[in-house]
Amino acid sequence: MRLFVDTSAWVALEDRDDSHHEEATRFWGELRAGRADFRQIFTSNYVLDEVMTLLGTRVGKQSCAEFWRKMQGTKLVRVLRVSEEVDAKAFEIFVHGPEDLSFTDGTCFALMRGEAIDSCFTFDRHFADFGFTMVPAK
Repeated sequence: MRLFVDTSAWVALEDRDDSHHEEATRFWGELRAGRADFRQIFTSNYVLDEVMTLLGTRVGKQSCAEFWRKMQGTKLVRVLRVSEEVDAKAFEIFVHGPEDLSFTDGTCFALMRGEAIDSCFTFDRHFADFGFTMVPAK
């Protein structure tokens, strides 16, 4: 199975003060140990942009640099790039979605649909609202 990792999960993993830190860390450990059903893990360059911005304000640029180096060196996670076609689809999702939906979320939904990814490691309810399975399950 394929899994997309959203901004909220990355931030929860990196920010010890995040309310989902323990849950995220536990689930990430299961993924890394192969105890979860997911064999392919994805994120996007837009998600990484959002993570860097949030981590910069929450935990500082040194933590951002450490996260960036980890992401550049990992073979566990494949980074999907947002194309012009995905941008166009994301714009439609963004414009017609709820007021609090981010454009980055729209790009995630478009990428996930295009890559046939049904599940997302996230704490953002918008993913469930748009028909994706959120993990870890509550």
